[in-house]
Amino acid sequence: VLGHGRRCALVRFQQNASEPRRVFAKFFWQQTSSQSRRLHQELNFLLDKRLDRFRMNHATYSSREPSSDDENGPKCLPKLLGLYAIDCQSDTDPRLQRACILLLELVPPTFQPIHHIDAAFLARLGSLSVNFFSNTCFALKLLHQHGYLHGDVSRGNFLLSSNDDISSQFHVILVDFERSSITNEATQYGEATCLLNLFIQYGFRREAIEPIFRAEFPREPVGQSNPAPLPRVYRQSVNQTR
Repeated sequence: VLGHGRRCALVRFQQNASEPRRVFAKFFWQQTSSQSRRLHQELNFLLDKRLDRFRMNHATYSSREPSSDDENGPKCLPKLLGLYAIDCQSDTDPRLQRACILLLELVPPTFQPIHHIDAAFLARLGSLSVNFFSNTCFALKLLHQHGYLHGDVSRGNFLLSSNDDISSQFHVILVDFERSSITNEATQYGEATCLLNLFIQYGFRREAIEPIFRAEFPREPVGQSNPAPLPRVYRQSVNQTR
């Protein structure tokens, strides 16, 4: 089991008669109120059909990275494969009893957390390295426009492509929406500022990326409408889903 809190793993998944493949699994324990709440929040986001055209697709990712001109927009968000519960038997590991499992499409291995992108790689890209930040701003702004805050702007949740051919690819994927919440203009700006500081912390030059930040997230939005309201896509209790 990998990941923060020992709650994530890579598992083999077979659906109907398809070939088994590796997918990403997140475990939630129902007896913990904080994890039940996080499960509800992540499901609200993953089941929002307005964002389906931006979600990862296994067929697209099996042979290449997502292109910036993919039909209906770049694929920069995770895709839900299913919500499952452990079928507890007498020999079931007690740590897995009352556990729910979210299965998600596996992010291509060429995508790495921002702190794994080294300075030599950024130097080799030169001026093209700002594409990382502009793409991430696009993805974060996409959430805001649909009524969401990401809720956890940290180094492990923004995955950047380590592919040298950065000019023709959309090369950012956002993950982990357990803390996602409803947005407003004030909190949008605060979250975007955290994103700017995160990129500066990990080697991006302020003078190169701050103009992009100012253009995408003006301090005093002019003529902007309120973000779209969150749909009531998931309101069942975890017990009802079992």
